Amino acid sequence: MPAVGNQAPDRRAALLDCREPSLRRYALRMLRNATKLNPDDTDDAAIFRQRAEMFIGAVPMALLAVVINASVLAWFLHGTAPPATLATWLTAMGLLSLARWLDARAARDAAPHPARLRRHLRRAQAGLLASGALWGMTSLVLFPADDVARQAMLTVVLAGIAAGSVTTFSVFLRTTWALLALTLVPLFSRMLLQQTEVGYAIALLTLLYFVLMLSTARRFQRTLIDSLRVAHARERAEATAVQHAYYDMLTTLPNRRLLCDRLQLDLVRHAQNSQAGALLLLDIDRFQRINSSFGHAAGNHLIQGVAARINDLLGGRYTIARIDGDRFAIVLTELGDANPAAANRARQWAENLRRVLAMPLELDAREIQLSVSIGIALFPGDGDTPDELLRAAESALTQAKAAGRDCTRFYLPQMQAAAMARMELEGALRRTLRAGALELYYQPQCDRHGRILSAEALLRWPSDDDAGMVASPSVFVPMAEDSGLIHELGEWVISEAMRDIKTLDREAGPLRPQRIALNVSPIQFRQADFAGTLASRLLADHLDPQRLELEITEHVLVADFQDIARKMTRLRELGVHFSVDDFGTGYSSLSYLKRLPLDALKIDRSFVRDVTKDRSDATIVETIIDMAHRLGLRVIAEGVDKPEVKAFLEQRGCDRYQGFLLYRPMPLAALIATLRDQGRAAG
Repeated sequence: MPAVGNQAPDRRAALLDCREPSLRRYALRMLRNATKLNPDDTDDAAIFRQRAEMFIGAVPMALLAVVINASVLAWFLHGTAPPATLATWLTAMGLLSLARWLDARAARDAAPHPARLRRHLRRAQAGLLASGALWGMTSLVLFPADDVARQAMLTVVLAGIAAGSVTTFSVFLRTTWALLALTLVPLFSRMLLQQTEVGYAIALLTLLYFVLMLSTARRFQRTLIDSLRVAHARERAEATAVQHAYYDMLTTLPNRRLLCDRLQLDLVRHAQNSQAGALLLLDIDRFQRINSSFGHAAGNHLIQGVAARINDLLGGRYTIARIDGDRFAIVLTELGDANPAAANRARQWAENLRRVLAMPLELDAREIQLSVSIGIALFPGDGDTPDELLRAAESALTQAKAAGRDCTRFYLPQMQAAAMARMELEGALRRTLRAGALELYYQPQCDRHGRILSAEALLRWPSDDDAGMVASPSVFVPMAEDSGLIHELGEWVISEAMRDIKTLDREAGPLRPQRIALNVSPIQFRQADFAGTLASRLLADHLDPQRLELEITEHVLVADFQDIARKMTRLRELGVHFSVDDFGTGYSSLSYLKRLPLDALKIDRSFVRDVTKDRSDATIVETIIDMAHRLGLRVIAEGVDKPEVKAFLEQRGCDRYQGFLLYRPMPLAALIATLRDQGRAAG
């Protein structure tokens, strides 16, 4: 792998190397915004920096005024002042002005480092005071004692120098006051030494002018600093707005918006240069579990630690962004001129990321071992816009998680097609649910004689064109769980089942099933208010809780045993029955069978189907039946589709049977008709 410093592209040059005017304008704006806010600056430090830059920046214009005034003064004093003295003064002023100009130029070209800026400021102030001392010396060494006109000219020049200094350098008040004193006090003294009325008058005017300039300098400084503070506050607010708009506040990395903007520029640049790149989407595996175990503060610390490690590995070379929660995006650029080579390099970077992030990370004085899943989309090829690339990388990331996490997957077009189909199906389910177009079918559960004792409610999504179901529950129920729609779906099922129980009581009378069994999603059952809400609904609907049986899976029981036990006990005290659905397919401890208020076990159809052919299945079924009976639990076998299977189960003492051999799932009206037929046959 090449060293980061060897091939690190200049981000500024990359941004500006765009042929499209709109992108170039955007790049320039972003670069200006990025330089406005220095996070290391306090407000006072920022104001001082701006004052110093103004002071140093004013030196060249002040030197131009010095050259003009010195030339005019030399021309007027020619023939009056001693030539050697005048030449010496002009030489000193010229050399000093050259030194000041060279230092100002060096300050302009130097990098904006605080210590370097202070050194240049001190030299600029020293040069200004030295220039003021040279101007003050003219009142002592170049003063034309007998020429009033030239005296007036000298006074006007020095007054102009003083006024120009006040308007130019008042941003540092004490320096300006010192300059005024160096420039005007010698003139005031020289005029007093004249001991003439004109000299006394000019001395008085010089003194008044000196005091006026001191006051004016103070006002100028206040105005300048106030203006700088207002401008700084505005820049700070604008930069903060940019920070919030384009950067993640927790990690200070670019956010999704800035990622898309930079990615758009990279797409254009790579298309121009025929280069390939990659977008990596990285997600921390099982982050929610860490977040819920240690708390949000620890979760934030973990996110910052991960961001720091990614930045240490890739920072300065590639764009790294935090786009959502525990999800990061990395744009790898200039990976080669062909996708195979780019894919290989992208995979190398992804594996390096996984290896670095797998190193233990300290969290709350504990070491945590992380793993990450990474999805990769290549460009050009997998998308022509940032949104398309993000969708492609998201599809690849989903595939990586489906493969067991802690791995890397590349985007394949069929992934996106499947994702789009899933999104369309989810939207259709949402619309169907809110339109009340779903249906509950009921599959009877019978005793060995075929009498219907209870029934399981099964959710169906009928098609509009009478072609059967739109999708199987095994497809749309997990989708509803992933999308969060399961809560709304579960509420609808419970409400519809309660309504149907009342209809059965009214229409079937004594022939009605003892109980209606409902499958409850693990996500729905884990809701904090599930038990309380269901109890309140049973009370409000005046429904006997014993008519309801909730089927839960073993996956529910292993999530949070104490919470699950508390909810089940509360509902069982009301009379609600519980059975374990798909028993034997989970991975929990069997100790819950004696610790929870269970009524029945349902043997999964995968064991029942081949019970007469597979000795292992037969042994498992026999063991479940025997164990359940010893614990005082009923046994329900589902998937009973053949007579020999039912005969086998009868011989082993199974209590109830559910399957196509007896009844297929049917609408409520068909169930009522079946119950009536059964009653007539029994009578």
